[in-house]
Amino acid sequence: MVAVLAAAIFGVGLLWFHNGAESLVGVHQVASVGLQQRTHGLEALDMYLVPAAGTTAGGAATSWGLAGALIVTNGTHDQLLSVSIDGRPAVITTPPGAPGAITVTAARLTDLGFTARDPQVTVDDPAIQAGSVVPVTLTFAHRGDVHVSTPVITSPSGPDPVVRTLDTGGR
Repeated sequence: MVAVLAAAIFGVGLLWFHNGAESLVGVHQVASVGLQQRTHGLEALDMYLVPAAGTTAGGAATSWGLAGALIVTNGTHDQLLSVSIDGRPAVITTPPGAPGAITVTAARLTDLGFTARDPQVTVDDPAIQAGSVVPVTLTFAHRGDVHVSTPVITSPSGPDPVVRTLDTGGR
């Protein structure tokens, strides 16, 4: 009887700790915003869509930017040649503002859309809604098409962190 009671108390305490009390005792979990996925020898980190700067009409976004980071986990490098977001072709712009391919390496993360110095991937699509998840196809020179589903948020800081890991259809 004592063992059952002790197990029940332990279980309730574990649930309490896991459901948010960890901050009360100094343990912090790192919250990620966006998609985390490893596929095709490539890792996509914190991938999400946000309204592109200056692209709202009546308060609703009409153009969206892909933000996140890519790194090669198998091999040395690859070229991101094109992107399709929600079935529409996206525009890839590399600094200093020219269209082009984005080199992704194993040496360091390749950031997309976090700052003006990063390569930008944008799509005009007023039908995309914040809070939804949209299909994104990344087309690479060597890896071919990599399909991910990416959350759409209004701000990279929240309001609620979202982590999505999705099936790649056996790839």
